[in-house]
Amino acid sequence: MNFSLKQKLWTFFVLIILLILLKSYAFFVSGRNDNDSLKINNLLISAKKQSTEFNFNESIFLSKKALRASENQSYRIGIIKSNYQIAFDLCNLGSYDESIKYINILEKSYGDYIQDDFQLNIDLADLKGRNFLAQGFKKRAKEEFRKELGLAYLYKDSEKKYQAAIHAYTNLSASCETDSAYFYMKKILSFRDKVKDKKAFYITYINISDYYYKERKVNIDSALYYNSKGIQLAEENNSTYMYIAILQKAELLFLQKKYHESLQYTLKGIRLSKERNRSEEVLLSYKLLADNYRELGDYKLQSKFLDKYSKMNDSIFNARQTGIQASADVIFNEQDQNKKSQRTSSLWYIISSIFIICAIGLGLFFYFKKNKKPIENSDSVVENKSETELPNVSYEEIIALAKGNSSDFLFRFKEIYPSFFEKLYEIEPELITSELTFCAYLKLQFSTKEIASYTFVTPKAVQNRKNRIRKKLNIPSNMDIYTWIGRL
Repeated sequence: MNFSLKQKLWTFFVLIILLILLKSYAFFVSGRNDNDSLKINNLLISAKKQSTEFNFNESIFLSKKALRASENQSYRIGIIKSNYQIAFDLCNLGSYDESIKYINILEKSYGDYIQDDFQLNIDLADLKGRNFLAQGFKKRAKEEFRKELGLAYLYKDSEKKYQAAIHAYTNLSASCETDSAYFYMKKILSFRDKVKDKKAFYITYINISDYYYKERKVNIDSALYYNSKGIQLAEENNSTYMYIAILQKAELLFLQKKYHESLQYTLKGIRLSKERNRSEEVLLSYKLLADNYRELGDYKLQSKFLDKYSKMNDSIFNARQTGIQASADVIFNEQDQNKKSQRTSSLWYIISSIFIICAIGLGLFFYFKKNKKPIENSDSVVENKSETELPNVSYEEIIALAKGNSSDFLFRFKEIYPSFFEKLYEIEPELITSELTFCAYLKLQFSTKEIASYTFVTPKAVQNRKNRIRKKLNIPSNMDIYTWIGRL
């Protein structure tokens, strides 16, 4: 094919511009890599420290800041570490669906890196298992924990091998029925002579104590024995998890009807739990305090702590979500404030890029004029496809909001199913927000057990609410409530 002089000049011009682009980009990247990666790594070190100290919201804030910086700089390792830390902290906060989302990002986008990183493989198996277990998917949890156990035995260092195995067996014991769990706990104790660091046995002693007084309910003495071993080990190692053993001791003393002693341990457990931001343990402690005061005949203090328990139980999980959102808001605000300085520092790069794009566009105009129509048709197909898929995306969104007990759930549900609430108000205009939310869960066909899990109440409480809704909406007793709600 013979080219005209004009075509040759255009080809030469485009090649020169591309060469300038490559040179300028290399110069732009080389000047910031070391400095920026160091800042990102320092952010992640700080995030991990906050996480270790149970400041999970602060850790998420720092990790998201590191993630955004890593994405801006295309720093792959920073992106991977940030996603993992966020997933880890969300799991500890009880936001399991959100945690899984970040894990999925890692596995889908960086699977090749994960396969080559032995430690990250173990950490992800552990984290996925914990998420599945917390959501009630014990079979999936066991699969991950068995994977973790198999990887643990690949460590060459003996201490690391058995420590990792102890951790995996501890997770497996939590995902099994009573007898199997006891087998795994005894398996862990068989490693006592194989490791130098004994801290890992602390949780095992506590779990065996639980087994003797919660599962078997026959041997308080054995429960106290293992609890004492746990407390002793925690004191020797200045364990950050001391509050678990202290509150367990308080429960055991309560069962022995030693209410004054139980009160002392409960108050100490609350103090330690608050220091570690362990809201669930504080919540349970309020209930134990109320029970002790009831047995001691102090009904005024019983009422006081029952009220604390009730209020905290209603707000604890919403508070978690608020804290996470607050971290996100701070990050986005910070990004807005930094936009101007970022634009200034890279202005020359943007101008050169625009110039190059225009030059290439003119070149394409001469050489590929005929391809313009097919490209427009392709865009149209993509746009139509997105519109077609919108309902499915919306449905998946409200399902995710429902499972996460998000405060945005009801608002989003009303946007997607406006007629549903109009029909409900026609039947009963006095429905309150919590009742509307519950009806929305029924509309989505969630079972009693699922609603209980997502809203952090007991299945019995869900069933009682169903009965109240049935009565308030005059649903016939011989009609299935899901069928009736589904027809609205």
